[in-house]
Amino acid sequence: MLEALYRKVEEFFARARAAQPGAYACGEGCHRCCHSDLTIFAVEAERLAAAFASLPPRSREAAARRAKRGEHCAMLHPRTHRCIVYAARPLICRSFGLASLFEGEITWCPVNFEDAAPRAEHVLDLSRINEPLCLIERLAAKGERRRVRIADVARGQ
Repeated sequence: MLEALYRKVEEFFARARAAQPGAYACGEGCHRCCHSDLTIFAVEAERLAAAFASLPPRSREAAARRAKRGEHCAMLHPRTHRCIVYAARPLICRSFGLASLFEGEITWCPVNFEDAAPRAEHVLDLSRINEPLCLIERLAAKGERRRVRIADVARGQ
């Protein structure tokens, strides 16, 4: 179910980008959204931890040091500015860059949509992706909703 939700968000993003290609300044290697201490549901953290565990020991150790320093997302490589677990990134990371509706307010990255506002049909309603994500978490956690810091995944906690 989680993979299907990821696919839907990525397809939505692809349609939005295709409809307004010049409106998106962010792209591969952009890391403006990666400078925060994010939390994710435990079901996503488990997936992220599995991908993290498959990395070489030096990569994991470096990420753990970054997590301890709290400079930015520990999964962001400081030289390449790429996510070291990109294929397993959580839903929040997959939706960065899109215009989003959250609690009645539409927001977007300041580097995007400089010349034209996002089209209404390409604004991601976060409640529509959070609802199934919450359900997946409740099912996986037998009713609980647990949040995990991405930095804690890097620190093995």
